[in-house]
Amino acid sequence: MNAVLFDFDRTLVNLGDYVPWKEAKEKMMDVYIASGVSPEFIKQYQSIFILLIEIIDELSKSLPQVEVIKIQSHASKILENYELMGVNQATLMVGALDALKFVKDKKLKVGVVSSNAPSSVKQCMRKLGILKYVDYISGRDPKLRIKPYPDQIVLCLKKLKCNPENSVMIGDNLADLRSAKALDVTFIAVITGRVSRSDFESEKADYIIQNLEELPGILLKLFKTV
Repeated sequence: MNAVLFDFDRTLVNLGDYVPWKEAKEKMMDVYIASGVSPEFIKQYQSIFILLIEIIDELSKSLPQVEVIKIQSHASKILENYELMGVNQATLMVGALDALKFVKDKKLKVGVVSSNAPSSVKQCMRKLGILKYVDYISGRDPKLRIKPYPDQIVLCLKKLKCNPENSVMIGDNLADLRSAKALDVTFIAVITGRVSRSDFESEKADYIIQNLEELPGILLKLFKTV
């Protein structure tokens, strides 16, 4: 094992509880409606991040890719501004600091793979004192498909110069699991209340932990199998 990848929101840091997602979505809707997307299409997706994925095909029906990327960039920037509103209130998840210290003490590369904007991820981590433990951040990029697609993990591992078979991904969402499994990356699920243990088990998470305090023990087991 030579790389450990973390999801960001609600895995390392709780940012999401302090972001006005509803307001952000309303502003993003204005951009998409002005681009020809029906309000009905948008309203069927409660999650902003699922909307960001599904809207691509909808926009591509009538617009060239360069225009789709431009619209996605505009919408993503709006979302970024709202994410930044939550930075000052963001908090570390249980065990996050010690887990990061443990990984770096083992001389492993650390990546963060997030559907949040790189700026909000960096500002949160800087404010909470954990940015120095991270080697690369693969945040939301209009040119890449976000999780559950594996695009961001591919980029992160490329930047870290590591291979999927020698890497581990930690996350609290099924999108995290599916993006890791698409590349055969070992996946460690963290139970934060968004996804049940049984759901992670049904999708064959390799390991399931209650919080990041349990991560060092799992990583030590993995060291013994390498």
